[in-house]
Amino acid sequence: QFCAMVEIPFKSGNALTGLLALFHDKPHNYQHGSLELLEMLTHQVASALDHVELVNTLEHYAVEQAQLVQISRELAFHLELPELLNNVAAVFQLMINVNKVDISLLHPDNNQMIFHKNAENKPPVFVDEIPELSVLVRQQPNPRVFYRSDGAVSEELLGLLGHDILMLT
Repeated sequence: QFCAMVEIPFKSGNALTGLLALFHDKPHNYQHGSLELLEMLTHQVASALDHVELVNTLEHYAVEQAQLVQISRELAFHLELPELLNNVAAVFQLMINVNKVDISLLHPDNNQMIFHKNAENKPPVFVDEIPELSVLVRQQPNPRVFYRSDGAVSEELLGLLGHDILMLT
């Protein structure tokens, strides 16, 4: 049990980022000067926390930048499209820690997506129009998220998501 407590917020700008709580098991009267000192100390702690977050963010961006440089090097040194796409897919698979990466390119003549596989250097697979991909082709491309369990996903896309021949390893 405690008899006295003071809470002082950690702030980043005007946003609350944390809280310092001090407890006393005996009665305690805080003087104005003590509270000001605690506020200054929490401001310093909040600044240090902001600095740590900034450094972590910069380190994350540095890793991403290094991975993008690796992709750029792959682009510069490989002229064979299948090998290039396989290498780019492998980098993305490691970079964002996913199980499968499909890379498709829009065929300029027939408006179809050509999916490239990461196995055995087989020729690309032409995929019939898939409503969700058709929307991406006709409208301004924006990132979209699809879930296998989503009832609004077309049978064609479900087939594509589960099609083993398109799986990258």
